[in-house]
Amino acid sequence: MIDNYQEYNLRLGYKKVYDKTFVPLCQGVVASLTDNPNFPNIAPILTELTTAVNEYLAAIPTKLDKSTAKITIKDNKRTIVKFWMQKAGFYVLLESDNILTKLESSGFEIMKVAGGSAPVELPMPVILSMSANGTPRQLIVRCKVAKAAKLYDVRTSIDKVNWTTTTNYTSKVIVNNMTPEVTIYVQLRYRNADHETPWSATIETRIFDSAIALPIAN
Repeated sequence: MIDNYQEYNLRLGYKKVYDKTFVPLCQGVVASLTDNPNFPNIAPILTELTTAVNEYLAAIPTKLDKSTAKITIKDNKRTIVKFWMQKAGFYVLLESDNILTKLESSGFEIMKVAGGSAPVELPMPVILSMSANGTPRQLIVRCKVAKAAKLYDVRTSIDKVNWTTTTNYTSKVIVNNMTPEVTIYVQLRYRNADHETPWSATIETRIFDSAIALPIAN
């Protein structure tokens, strides 16, 4: 039993962000992670994030030149920054070992604090459903929520030998660049700072031209 156990998480959604608030957040994360002894292996991700942030800043149009074309370019650059911010956030979550001072030193926003008497164990992972929303080659995997899970890993394969893993911090995992008209094998894994679960049972599905994913078997 661990007294006064607290579970921490980071704000990594970025579904609706504005340049005036997102820019300083990204700059703060880059500055905080640079030469940060709490995260010694961040360098490859930090390099990509720094480049993406710089390109995003350079693409923000002036007040006098907000053409549709330039705004589109800026928004595309911001999407890339979101991707690398999430990658960096995933690394920070796992590397921090749920230590608040380490999380705070990363520059990310702490999203929620859950209290309890002891850490909650990771259950066996469960895929609830798979679907598509009309985006070509995209599969949406809805996983059973696990309170103790920091990250949800979904891996896919068309031959059960070569797997591609997509990670999200919520139970809705979007997998892009899927191959249509073939059987796709899908598995799920939960992770937190302490350990990871085995991969779940395999579920088969297909992506059709109509952008509908149909589960074949559990």
